[in-house]
Amino acid sequence: MSPWAVVSRWRQPSVCGTVGDGVTGFTRGSDPAFRSVLFDCVGRLLSSGGDDDDPDTGQAAVEADGNNETGADNTLDGLVSGTAEAAVTAAMAPQGNTFLKAVDYIGAVRDDNDRWYRGWTCGLGVEGSPPC
Repeated sequence: MSPWAVVSRWRQPSVCGTVGDGVTGFTRGSDPAFRSVLFDCVGRLLSSGGDDDDPDTGQAAVEADGNNETGADNTLDGLVSGTAEAAVTAAMAPQGNTFLKAVDYIGAVRDDNDRWYRGWTCGLGVEGSPPC
């Protein structure tokens, strides 16, 4: 069973890294599965494999799902998804999942009207989330 990355946006100033199984080369079911992720990376995708950094494994892990996006800058407004995030097709929740809610968007907050987190969280640095 493939490990799931429940991440919708990955922003790094240089290289985006993935965590692999320690073996060079992408192995479906062993390396992480990324589904519907917007990778906002200036540099390349990277995975640790064997003794050296392995860009091919990282790239293959991301390309394994056609809903992942690597060619766009994020358009987040705090926690709120913007146009780049809205353009990414959302993945279905894993089969047998009883925890994740099925939605048709990526990220925790759909748009500016989605305010489920207000009063429930603290320290996020956005309106409705007081300091902790």
